[in-house]
Amino acid sequence: MEKTTKYLKLETITPISVGTGEVWSPVTDFFVKDKQIYRINAVKFQNLLKKKNKIETFAQYISQSINESRTGTKADLKLFIENELETPPLNLTGTVLPYPNPGSGKEQVACCYQVTGQPVIPGSTLKGAVKTALFYYWLKHSEDGNKALDTIINHLLPKYQAEWFNNQYPKEIEQKFPDALDEKGKHLFAGLSMSDTDPFPTQSLVVYKTERIHLNNPEYSSIPQVKMCINKGYSSILTYKSVRWRPDKYFTQQMNTFAYNAIVTEQEILYEHSTGVSRKINQKLNTFYDMVTEEIDRIEESGELTFFLRIGSGKSFFNNTMAMILYETDIEAFKSFCKMYKLGKAPKEREYKPKVPFPVTRSVISDIYEPMGWVKISIQ
Repeated sequence: MEKTTKYLKLETITPISVGTGEVWSPVTDFFVKDKQIYRINAVKFQNLLKKKNKIETFAQYISQSINESRTGTKADLKLFIENELETPPLNLTGTVLPYPNPGSGKEQVACCYQVTGQPVIPGSTLKGAVKTALFYYWLKHSEDGNKALDTIINHLLPKYQAEWFNNQYPKEIEQKFPDALDEKGKHLFAGLSMSDTDPFPTQSLVVYKTERIHLNNPEYSSIPQVKMCINKGYSSILTYKSVRWRPDKYFTQQMNTFAYNAIVTEQEILYEHSTGVSRKINQKLNTFYDMVTEEIDRIEESGELTFFLRIGSGKSFFNNTMAMILYETDIEAFKSFCKMYKLGKAPKEREYKPKVPFPVTRSVISDIYEPMGWVKISIQ
């Protein structure tokens, strides 16, 4: 059989951030003003430092500005430019991005994936999320998958746990796609490929501050993370190719089953373990999740070739591994799985103790309290 090739239209439902590891520093790269981030043009800035003979002054400013944790700063680049370089800061700026929920303006900005200045969602990110959803459905609804799931769960029973002390875990319980082979011994995802999306418009770029909420502890506070994102409400096109996983109605049902069940699992956890979450945040999250599940129900009834997927920064642990089917099928196997990989282990924790629930924190957009990473994809 030849590969089936289809174009997919992807629409962002919440902001999407696929990080690259690049960060902008408030010490050297940008300043915040009127809910916008102003990126300094490095060439203009360096030329002015030389012209004003302020290179050493700027080096001292940097060395004195970083706090002990190296995650924030007391420095003010805008004031440095005004006072030391005696220049209007806007004269040195390049890119300007909206920042609807700015904090102190002193946090680093994690950049998102871009090509020639335009944001793109990598095909590898999309493919990983699709494979997770397909693997979940295969384990849950196929004869071979049921057998594989039984094997996975059996290897998580206490009699096998002695093997874990030397980190010699059975290959059947890898975190993602253990022994994902069909009846002919061929890997389930051989030949599946997805391209990068076409570039999104530059005006889709936005910066959001995010925070981690603790389900059990209302006193918990984490360092805010600021992320460059593709804002919600933008769309792009990509190419999908596969022999086994043909992009048809059955394919969209598989994808939506995973998305739907992931949301139901999340809502159950929020219902049972959210004493540390404010009523406002709970309502915001559940309103969003209800909207998605209602839309999936509508798609199912209409027969549309459309599905939901969660990708990039902020997605849940359940969206990225085989953990959700363990959580649904055998909670003791899930706990063993967490124990095996020491999931949620604190850096200074001497003896690992499984966390209930796991994960115990969730990432949301500050002030808006929406989860990140949700896209809707239509087969063209």
